[in-house]
Amino acid sequence: MFILSVFLILFAVWFVFPLKGVQVGGLKLRFPSYQAYLADLQDSTAEVDVDSVLLAVQKSYEMVEGSTDTLRYYYDYITSNPNRICLPEDDYTFFDSLFVDMATAADSGRTVRILHYGDSQLEMDR
Repeated sequence: MFILSVFLILFAVWFVFPLKGVQVGGLKLRFPSYQAYLADLQDSTAEVDVDSVLLAVQKSYEMVEGSTDTLRYYYDYITSNPNRICLPEDDYTFFDSLFVDMATAADSGRTVRILHYGDSQLEMDR
């Protein structure tokens, strides 16, 4: 009953929350709108060519022939492969500061904790 109550409250917030969010002090609270969710749901299934997706996934697992093609392969992978990690503004240097911080932590003996959220690899929705 508690879980049902929580879902009903979240649904009510989802339905009435302003699209542009609410300003609370210096913090802006946003909640996804049901219109955006429904539009994404309808758009994502309307024009999906399953064969091309499966072919692209299969192609992503092909081995690279020769070491001269390795850089081209990885560049193509991070820019166009459906299994790639989508980076903000397609900036492939996005994680460089994270890698530097991780290397610094390793050198100094500090622990780095990384939280993983979601199961996108299972759902093929990234």
